[in-house]
Amino acid sequence: MATVGSLGGITFNVSSRRVLTFDNYSRQGNIKQAEHEIIAEKSNMEFTGLEPEEITFDIQLFSQLNVKPEDKLEALRNMRDTGQVVSFILGSSPVSQNKWMIVGLSEKPSYWKQRGKMHVVTVSVMLKEYRVDANTTSASRSGTPWENVLSQISEAQDTVSAYKQKDLDVLDQIDDTMGGIL
Repeated sequence: MATVGSLGGITFNVSSRRVLTFDNYSRQGNIKQAEHEIIAEKSNMEFTGLEPEEITFDIQLFSQLNVKPEDKLEALRNMRDTGQVVSFILGSSPVSQNKWMIVGLSEKPSYWKQRGKMHVVTVSVMLKEYRVDANTTSASRSGTPWENVLSQISEAQDTVSAYKQKDLDVLDQIDDTMGGIL
């Protein structure tokens, strides 16, 4: 199994048993600047910092590829609706030193199964960079002591998900080896 990356508790991977990947990946970052007017001359520009970066991509959820579209959509909606701050990892390293928030989701189902179950759905995800300040704790940033606990739970869930993914990778390697022998 080839692991592409992860967003919070959702792992993107490809194997003979399961496919969950993304496409149309786009990353954008802008600077902040101040413009100082000068009478009868061109303005002076001053660099004042960076705006949070934005990342967009599409995820295609196919039930025939051993992905449950409803479950993945619920997880993505939950991250968006609760303002959850998550890690976004590509390959084996984080995309940035900061974390990310889902600020937009767009769902486009294209095929349905019996009883109104989604068969194929494309989800467009928009992430915005969430600055992590090493000098402050998450409890002091949020104003609620539970934010630190929620952050720790989220990190534990990410760790458990990574362990599960490693186990699936081992199973796929065994399956590939056995298939080659037989």
